[in-house]
Amino acid sequence: MAVAGTASKPQKKSQAKKGGSGSLDLRLHGPGMTPILRAGLGGLAASLRAILRERSRETKWEEGVVVPLGPGQATIEAHRVVISWPEGGLEPTLKALWEGSFRISHGVIYLPGAHLEPFDGTKVVPLRLQEGLKRTFLQHGKSTEKDGSPKVLSVDQGEGPIALGYQPFASYAHAKAIKDMLQALAKGTSVELAGWACPGAAQRHVAFGATRAAYAPQEAVAALFSLVGCISLPEGNGGGFLIIPEPNHLISFAKKLPRLLPASPTDTAPASLGDALLLAEMSLLMESMEQPFVASLHGTLLESMAWDKKQKYRAALVTVGQFQKDRMELFRTIRSELKPRLISTKQGTTWIKPSHLRAFAADNLARGRPWYQGFAIHTITEQKQTRFLHTYRSSEKSNLGALQHSERQGLIRMTEQLSGTEQRLVAATHEAIRNQFGKISQTQKALGGDLKKRFQDERQRIRVAFSSAKTQDQVRSAFADLWSRSGSLPTLQAHWSEVMALVHGPKWALARDLALVALASYKGQRSEEEEHAEDATEISAE
Repeated sequence: MAVAGTASKPQKKSQAKKGGSGSLDLRLHGPGMTPILRAGLGGLAASLRAILRERSRETKWEEGVVVPLGPGQATIEAHRVVISWPEGGLEPTLKALWEGSFRISHGVIYLPGAHLEPFDGTKVVPLRLQEGLKRTFLQHGKSTEKDGSPKVLSVDQGEGPIALGYQPFASYAHAKAIKDMLQALAKGTSVELAGWACPGAAQRHVAFGATRAAYAPQEAVAALFSLVGCISLPEGNGGGFLIIPEPNHLISFAKKLPRLLPASPTDTAPASLGDALLLAEMSLLMESMEQPFVASLHGTLLESMAWDKKQKYRAALVTVGQFQKDRMELFRTIRSELKPRLISTKQGTTWIKPSHLRAFAADNLARGRPWYQGFAIHTITEQKQTRFLHTYRSSEKSNLGALQHSERQGLIRMTEQLSGTEQRLVAATHEAIRNQFGKISQTQKALGGDLKKRFQDERQRIRVAFSSAKTQDQVRSAFADLWSRSGSLPTLQAHWSEVMALVHGPKWALARDLALVALASYKGQRSEEEEHAEDATEISAE
């Protein structure tokens, strides 16, 4: 890909005079192929497989398979796709490819190469996938053509009743791009495409026309089919997640791409970019048992910026190869315990609200960090109010917490998968908290008064001591104060040297994080029913 005015000339094989025969040779590792273009080539292969299956399910999908396209054909190999047409067959060949690849079903975008089934008016997932496309590739209003007024779909697919509003469409930019492709192939010129073809690759300013994105025909086809080969999901604050699986084997990728997309409504609402990547990686691991078909995953968060609220720009990028097995086991726990909540809005629709804790932990895992790193200082801004992740939400006006009480069990299960030393530090902190609460209980029984408030005050004192500790000496002092007031601590006595090496060593900030993880995961004698009742109060307040 090149900017306008500097685009490389199309290869001789791709040139075709109007009405003449010709071919397009698209190579997975050819010149100019970026990760998103490789994903697009995978999307092309997947679309061709869907076209072939509509014609004949008996033809085996294997190396060298030939897919008829009107008068022309496409040949698919492990690392390239060749589209060829006879004399006078360019337009009908491309038309057969386009009509079989970019469709609309009941007003909802349907990509046969990626989607398991068309929208039938009863499923939530296709609507969420379309919303993801509108937040990434098709974010500009002119990239889609509306079909009537917005509608609302109300269903219950096993995760609770969901009501989603959506806008039916009559067409979208990719389906109309065949005109530009025909013109470029007939004249042997480059193809200029707007940002809807490749998010982020767009003219920077009207005064700088040279920044327009121009593609050789091979690159243009790959860019257009990246809509099929990538995974687009909506982000909770109006942004979008773009997951780019970079294929290394087109035959396998085309076969398994539909199973990489979310299958349940809640999986279409990732809590963060890291969460979206890990969900895709988990699907990859399930489909790659025999042969890996994706070299790496790339994730992009697209958000509106202060200088331009109308368009979304790349706000974060994460690239990963292969996650370690223990990290994926931990993510399975996170996914099962920290599910999004379904909240009814005043407009009568459903808000799928992800977990802040899940977003925080998944982002850490995706970047190769301990899931709890930064727990002591992590904050969330909601409705212009800063909330602390290490604090539980309450129904009080001074509510500064981001954790839901129903998430405590998930946090407990996450601590069970810590390493030996980390677990011992958490266990020693739990023992100290338990002893402190025991002392408070005995004293309060003799003096009378509000025992619950005394417990809350002690939790707040411990929380402030660690969250405000900014240096290693302050963290060490906070631990010393807590442990010295708590009496006998069996875990600390048995593993003193090991635990103190973490507190005194270069990873002292992680010890501070673990102290607050221990405080947040300490359950005591409180019943789950009371905790969930508080959550219900918080939900209604939202």
